[in-house]
Amino acid sequence: MYNIREHTSFATATIILAAFIAVCLMLEVVWKRYKKDLEEYEKDFKKAIREQNAILEVSKYPVKDTDVIKGNKVTDENVETVLVLDNALAYKRLIGYGGLLKQIHKELNLGDAEDGDLVYISENDEVANGAFDVIGKWHIGLKNYVIKRD
Repeated sequence: MYNIREHTSFATATIILAAFIAVCLMLEVVWKRYKKDLEEYEKDFKKAIREQNAILEVSKYPVKDTDVIKGNKVTDENVETVLVLDNALAYKRLIGYGGLLKQIHKELNLGDAEDGDLVYISENDEVANGAFDVIGKWHIGLKNYVIKRD
């Protein structure tokens, strides 16, 4: 049947409607698959977070090299282990004293490296006090530090 206003026929409208329904059904199938993938991804993500938290908990405790590296030889596995540890521990403030260093630390009455005051400097410390004699300022135009002159 021909529609004068729309210049379309009933058959054309039926074909368009059928195509629209087919697209909707296809989108429903895609959404179900996507939703399943999302749920699986979420499970994997939560598992990875739990594993990371477990690793962080265990890594609080001191580790000897023999706990990490197998044997006394340089092997691909040992190199890979050291590289992974190096990347994981980069820019972390992890300090522990053992053996002779622990004894020296105690004899020098040094503060706690983790919780101690890192800003306070004794007035008798010539090296630290001398460091304050040179003051630099970031220069935006030069994109570098400039030594301030008194």
